Amino acid sequence: MEFRELTSSNISILGPGCAEHFLHERLCGKYVWRRNRWIREMLKEGLSGIIAMNDGRLVASTFEFPIEIAPLPVFGRNIAVLMCMWICPPLAKADIKRMLIEKAIEKLSCHGFDGIVAISPMNVDIAIWEAEGFIGIGKTDSYGSHTRFVFMKLRNDNYPSIMQSKPIGPAVSKNIVLDVFCPIYCPLGMIIQEWLNTQKLAKNGVELRFSDTSIRSEVVKHGRVLGCFLNGIDILPAVVRNTPLEKILQSIPNHHSASSYASK
Repeated sequence: MEFRELTSSNISILGPGCAEHFLHERLCGKYVWRRNRWIREMLKEGLSGIIAMNDGRLVASTFEFPIEIAPLPVFGRNIAVLMCMWICPPLAKADIKRMLIEKAIEKLSCHGFDGIVAISPMNVDIAIWEAEGFIGIGKTDSYGSHTRFVFMKLRNDNYPSIMQSKPIGPAVSKNIVLDVFCPIYCPLGMIIQEWLNTQKLAKNGVELRFSDTSIRSEVVKHGRVLGCFLNGIDILPAVVRNTPLEKILQSIPNHHSASSYASK
């Protein structure tokens, strides 16, 4: 396996990654274009990455950020965030995952970081992170489900802190409010955006509050990365299933107020 540094000149090597398991073929190309444009811009700000090739084919990749610009609700000094790690399914075994993590640790240590933060949604691969020397430092629901943050100290006693999600505020201009937290780099963000484009929010009296959480300032403002909330109720699973807004509204308390508002 050959490891290369991610640069602006080899971004085009990156395929859909985990998106191929979430998105229809029609959306995969659109997602890759949008995500790669974001990566190109973030490389100028400090994003770095590793791409792994095997027989001329991309088989794995990572994205890392200095904590100060990472679009995650974590804080610290001189700490790197290992934000995304993808391995093609046939190779996604513990030994390959450990090899990729160790390559990232080696690289980030050489760059002088004091430690590394990584995320483990729903405790996925937590045993592998712990085997590599990472320890749990807390959990949040910033991804709409419990996400565990882990940390490896490389040098100095410089530990990160985690921000918890802020409460969803009430509607302001209408009776029902839809709060959307949508990161460009995530395939679920593409699903949310495509769903929004087909819904009739105004007709149903729904106020939209949209946050592009591929931007750190938006993440820090709310303590959230991914999610859809209708009057504070989590509707992301329904959105992922492409459930029409009208049907979702029927399950929301006092949903009749939305239709009465829209008829005024």
